[in-house]
Formats: sequence, C-alpha cells, structure tokens
Amino acid sequence: MRDFQENRLRRFPRREHFVCLIAAGIFFAVFFAACPPAPAPELSGHGAEAFYLAAWGSDSNEGTSAAQPLKTLRYAVAEAAEHPSVGTIILMGGLTPASENEDEEPDLGVFRVNGTRGKLITLRGEGPGAARLDGGGGARPVLFVSDSKLLLENIYIVNSVDTGIFMLNSSVTLNGCGVTGNSRGVTVSGGDFTISGETRISGNRPRGGVYVGLGRFTMKSGGIFHNGIKSYEAEGGGVRVYKSEFVMEGGGIFLNEAADSPSARGGGLALSDDSTGFMSGVARIYDNTAAASGGGVFLDGSNFEMDDVAAIENNSLTLLASGGAGKPSGGGGVYMQNSSNLTMRGKSKISGSRAVINNPYTSGGGGVCALENSRVEMHGRSSVERNIMSNINNQAAEGGGVYLSSSVLMMYDEARVAENRADYSGGGVYLSEYRGGIEPVLALYGGASISGNTARHGGGVSVLGAGRVGLYGGSVSSNTAANSAGVSSTGGGLYNLRDASFTMTEGSISDNKVLSSSAGSGGGGAYWGGTFTVSGGSVSANSTVNGDGGGLWISGYGALSMSGNSLVYGEDASPPVFANRAGGPGGTGHAVYWASPGGGRTRNSTVYGTDTLSTDTQEAPPWDR
Repeated sequence: MRDFQENRLRRFPRREHFVCLIAAGIFFAVFFAACPPAPAPELSGHGAEAFYLAAWGSDSNEGTSAAQPLKTLRYAVAEAAEHPSVGTIILMGGLTPASENEDEEPDLGVFRVNGTRGKLITLRGEGPGAARLDGGGGARPVLFVSDSKLLLENIYIVNSVDTGIFMLNSSVTLNGCGVTGNSRGVTVSGGDFTISGETRISGNRPRGGVYVGLGRFTMKSGGIFHNGIKSYEAEGGGVRVYKSEFVMEGGGIFLNEAADSPSARGGGLALSDDSTGFMSGVARIYDNTAAASGGGVFLDGSNFEMDDVAAIENNSLTLLASGGAGKPSGGGGVYMQNSSNLTMRGKSKISGSRAVINNPYTSGGGGVCALENSRVEMHGRSSVERNIMSNINNQAAEGGGVYLSSSVLMMYDEARVAENRADYSGGGVYLSEYRGGIEPVLALYGGASISGNTARHGGGVSVLGAGRVGLYGGSVSSNTAANSAGVSSTGGGLYNLRDASFTMTEGSISDNKVLSSSAGSGGGGAYWGGTFTVSGGSVSANSTVNGDGGGLWISGYGALSMSGNSLVYGEDASPPVFANRAGGPGGTGHAVYWASPGGGRTRNSTVYGTDTLSTDTQEAPPWDR
C-alpha cells in the first residue's frame, strides 16, 4: 500500500495552491467576463461529499466519485478519518474476503475499522439489502471495530462461523441494517452499541443474537429474532448482558431460543452479574422459548424495570428438567434469582406465557419465578395476566402468575395479577421458603388486586409452610379452586395448610369459589392453617359447591383474630349479595368453619370484628353450630 500521508497530500492540494487558484480566478473573471464559463469538473478532495467503495474499485483511485471508488474498507476508513470534513463512505454492492488485502492482523476480522481518531465515520449502503459485508463462512468476525465511532446504514453483515460484528471499546450504531447467518450476531466488549430504524439481527446460531460485556446496548427500534444459543447452561438466545446495561425503547425481541441444555435460560434476554435492564415505550419481548427457565427473560443478580406499555408476552418453556442445581424450573415470562429485582410501572405487562415442565423438581411461575431473596414490585396499572403453569408428569405445578421462593412481591396502585392458572397450587401467586432463605412475602396496597385466577388449591394465593400475606388495601376476588371429579379442592381465594400468617387491615376477600364437590373441599374465601388476623376490611360473597367454610375455613393448626371494623358475612348478610355460602348437603359454616382439635365448629351468621379464636384451648369456641 502506498504511504498514506503521501497519498493524502497528492489528492488534496496544499493551502497555498488554493490561494493561487483564487487569485487566478479573480484575474480571469475581470478580463474575460464576456466569455462563457467552462463546465465545472467533478469535485474531489476538500470539495467531496463522500468516499465511494466497491469490490471492483482500486485504492489508487481518488475514491470521491462513484466512477472511481476505492476497494478496501480499511483504506476508505483511513481516508475518511484523516479528511477535515468528509466522514461518509458509500458502499456500492458487496465486499467479500477477496475484496480486502490480507496483510497485518488477519485474525481480527475480515473487515477492520481500527481507530477513527475520535471522528464519527458513516458507512452507508446504496439501498436496503443491496450492500453487504460477507465473511465468506470463515472462522473470524466479519467486521472488527476497535477504538472507533461508526454508524452503519443499510448494510448487511453476513456469513461467519464466528461473529458478525466484534466491537472493542467503540461506539457503533446500526440503522436499517441486517446481521444474519453468523454463529453470533454481535459481540460487544466495552463501549456503546445502538440499533435503530428497521435493523434486524436474525438467524444467528448457535451462539445467539447479541452478547454485551462491560458495555451498553440501546435498542431504539428494530428486531432481534430467530436467533438461538445451544450450549451447556446456555443463556440469552436473543440478547445476553453481562455486567452491562441494556435499554430497550422500542422494537421487539422475538422467536429466539435457549435450547439443548437442561439448564438453558433466557430465550429472549438474559442479564447477569449486576447488570441493569430497562424496557419502555412499545417495546416487546415475545414468542421466545427456553428449555428450563425464563422463556422470555432470565435475571441473575440483576435489576430490570418495565414502564409505559412495554410487554413480555407469549413466551414459553419447553421441557425438561430443573432450573440448575436442583432449583425449581419455571418463569415462562421471567425467571429471577440471586437477589434480582423486577419493577413494573405504567401499563407494562407480563402475559400469555406458558411453562409446561416434565421434571422431578418443583415447577413454578407461568408468568414470573422469583428465587433467592429476589423482589418484584408492581406499580400503576401493571399486570401479570393470562399465564399458565402446568406439568405433564403429575408433578407439582405452582404459581400460574407468580412463584415466590424466599422472595417478595409488593403490589401498589391498580396493579393486577389476573386470569392466571396453575395445575396444582397458587393460580395467581404461590409462596414458599427455599433452602433456609427469607420468608416469602406478598403485600397488596391501594387498589391492587389478585383476581380471576384458577388452581386446585389456592385459586388466588397459596402458601407452602411459613410465609406472610398482607392485605393493606386492594382485593383478592373472583378466584377459583377447582379440579377434576373425585379430587378435593381448597381455598378459592387463599390457601395455607399450616404456619403462614395473614393480615388484613383494609380491602376485601370476595366472590371466590371452590367448585369441587369431592370430600375435603372447602374454604371459599380462604382455607388457612396459620394465623389469620383481620382488623379491617371484609370477607364476602365467597362460596363452596359442597364443602365447609363458605367464607373462611380455619384448620386445627390455625387461629382467627378479628377486631376493629372487620366483617365476615354469613347467611344473614344484608344485602344478601354479601353472604358467604357453604353449599351442598355437607357444607357447614357459611361465614366460618373451624376444624378445632375438639371437632369442627361453625359460624353461620355474620362475624363482626370482636371475635377471637385460637388453638390454645381444646374446648369449642363460643360460636353457634
């Protein structure tokens, strides 16, 4: 290659040459004004608007016209970086490995941008799909970018068994581009990566769409789809973020998968090691698949926030085994562990996801599975809705909407967990302890609601062992405990066999139902074996088809304490629509049924906030049979 400085000086005249030309121009303008001007030649050098690049060009050309393009990207970038005003390169057609002169550092990439001296260089294709950088199927990146600022427009990056774009400590933006047919689409090692316009990162396998390490990825629009990651403990079929930041302002991550491993996680997106993620606007993560956990999103020691109408929806789990190290599988929409945080605001939603698992471990969370001191907060009108948790091997499938294992769910404003389903327990929310962690906690405030959910036990909420549920406003309503014929169901609204605590200071438990007619069914509003403390609010219009405790079923392990203005309506409720009903020939205790050690006791009439009942005594409580 010719010496770069000599070539640049040959192309662009020195300043004193321009002074002479200007003086000559003035002379001819004065003395030959009557003569018509000669046609102006095509501008080059300082007057050029762009450099042109084509496989049939030559680096000995001026490069400032379509008729005389340059040949190699490295040379064109060097020219543009040195030029005082021109920073645009027009790519005409495609470039292949044969287009680049193989000299120094061939392993870095087929095409290389090594330093733009702080200047933004734009590489623009002539039209969508027409211009491309082709890696030729080789085992190195198609485009390697280091210490540079680069904008690519209407360029396709294709055909590498390594990665399409590898960027190192650089700022790279793709606008209307395509990255497809590579082992991995994009690798970010430090710096800022942005996609906008109709950029598509698709069909990159088996290492996924985008990997971000120690950098920032901003997705303004476009799509990341049909990518896949297939390896042991594979994470992030669409995008994987490691110790980095991910911002999604629009566009979609969809139809990606994390597969071929019993612990493959995060079909659409995976964040780990103190990463942060933010979704807003109309951004969507949908129709992704994982083998074990996090069909849509996987969080490991990371924080994720959703706002506006951002949606994680219609994602799924396909198999298979545990979530790793014996952990529960699940989280059709989102799986989170290791003190991760998920915050939902605005009208954001996690919906329509499905976890269908066949494994010997507990399976939980059709919508969200939160483990190991993780925390979920729902604000505004955010929702977790229409998710399903099922198991095809008669194993426990728990938490249709949200599964909490030693984790916390806080619901505020008008947040909703609605219309979810679990085959076994906790149609809306399921709580359990995990390996000596913290007690799981569920709390509702304001107008938050858990409604329209279905499971065999605890249509709305189910707690295994110790856990705390608080209703400080809002409602648990219109949930259903139901199962096939011959199998009992309990707790239309809430369920706990023993040891959990429930507190209600205001709000309501209403319109919940137990539809099973089998023996042992009961507790239309709640079937509870721990402490049940009510100092405000009401329990009304709950029912069983054929079972005890239309309003409340308190087990022999439990205790009921009522005070203040609290109400548990009975058959004498006024108006009658508030009445709880224990149905069928075997149903007793319209308001409350207490399975005390001394035998069952019932209360059919309305119970006001003045009665306290506990297991401290073997004698029957002061209630009418």
